[in-house]
Amino acid sequence: ARAAASRSAVINEVASGRSEFSTWHTLSLRAYWKEDLPSGNFPHRIRKLLILYYTDDNTMEVREKKTANAGIPQGTFIKRHKVPKGKDGFITPRDLVPGRSINVYGRTFHILGCNDDVTRDVLSSRGVDISFNGTAPVSPEEEASRRYVNNNAAANREFKDYNESMLGGNSVTVRKLGAFLDFGAMPPLKFQA
Repeated sequence: ARAAASRSAVINEVASGRSEFSTWHTLSLRAYWKEDLPSGNFPHRIRKLLILYYTDDNTMEVREKKTANAGIPQGTFIKRHKVPKGKDGFITPRDLVPGRSINVYGRTFHILGCNDDVTRDVLSSRGVDISFNGTAPVSPEEEASRRYVNNNAAANREFKDYNESMLGGNSVTVRKLGAFLDFGAMPPLKFQA
């Protein structure tokens, strides 16, 4: 009964704004992680992240923005919990300095900057330098897709013409194949023997 009474007293203090717990904040920072790819067309991929730090219980969560048809799992990258920083305890708001990197479970997250005004205010009040405001480097995948957007129609037409000439251009099957091979933003793949 005594525990229930003290619990309700804390809830009343929080609701009235008279407790130290009423200053809970969620810090939101932009970051990226450079993921090395063991094989494929690109040496690495840049994954853009959102670091959420909850000051009420000193837990952290990392999310990744979902991209349609990316072919990789996205969304919650690290679930909310206290994240260790090696043998030095746990990650705190003083570790979340824009322009620096943090190591979380063997991955290096590069912090780009604060995502909102609340985060800027809380970090600056705790003596954290928030002057850095960077951008993530361009991923080789993004760079390649930007390169091919402008000559998309020419690449598609050339590939369709080649297939029609090799397969005998007037058949219904070839016309359906040509409609199927309309690639959109990416050019056709080139296979090497």
